[in-house]
Amino acid sequence: MDLSQPHSSLEQILKKSQTLSLLTTTLREILPASYQQECAVINYRAGILVLGFHSAALLTQIRLQSEQMLHQFQIAFPTFTFSSIEYKVTPFYEKPKPVLQPLQPIPDTAKKMLRHLMKSALSKKQKET
Repeated sequence: MDLSQPHSSLEQILKKSQTLSLLTTTLREILPASYQQECAVINYRAGILVLGFHSAALLTQIRLQSEQMLHQFQIAFPTFTFSSIEYKVTPFYEKPKPVLQPLQPIPDTAKKMLRHLMKSALSKKQKET
């Protein structure tokens, strides 16, 4: 199979990925700011928009806005047909957390300076009271 052909599998996958990315961008523009990073369009097939959410609670809140969202998607993508929305709870990829480096020991001179500063601060506080 020649992947450079206009209707190759690779080109179809790329086009689908770009479409889902555009749909997700539109979804995030439609939703309130606090929900924007909590969901994504995970599929679009035969007029059905499939949305993925981090939590069932969020999904339930957004589901109440289905008709408005379908209308807004139809305005944003007039060449598409949107007949319904499916909702799924989907764990998304999370960025790996940075690995914490072990703390280096405090040099003796720094320890002495800190002790001196603490003592002088305590003595000032005692003089004030």
